[in-house]
Amino acid sequence: MKIHVLFIANGSLTNPILQSQGFPYLFNLDSSIYKSHVLSFEKTNLSNENSAAIEAIINRFGEKINFYPIKAGGKSLMTFRLYSFIKGLKVIKNLRQNYDIKIFHARNFFLLSYQ
Repeated sequence: MKIHVLFIANGSLTNPILQSQGFPYLFNLDSSIYKSHVLSFEKTNLSNENSAAIEAIINRFGEKINFYPIKAGGKSLMTFRLYSFIKGLKVIKNLRQNYDIKIFHARNFFLLSYQ
């Protein structure tokens, strides 16, 4: 039986730190022992460029990592975070029940601004 790992990123899959460190690490875990899941928070009004970047990330690492990008809206940083929090809790609860996740890792990246 595999050990399921949930990586919770407080931000987008397009974050450079995730791309250079987080995803390669999860991708290289022994897939006979671990199954990785990544929860991210994306804005609802993504540009075509950001949408394509997210799709490329999922295509590149999706063989070994299950991705759950949550789209959250809001007219301010506060409402975006509130919607993200509520939606995130629901997804985490479902993932916990469906996969019996044993390891949770949450990562927070400093945001300079909300745009």
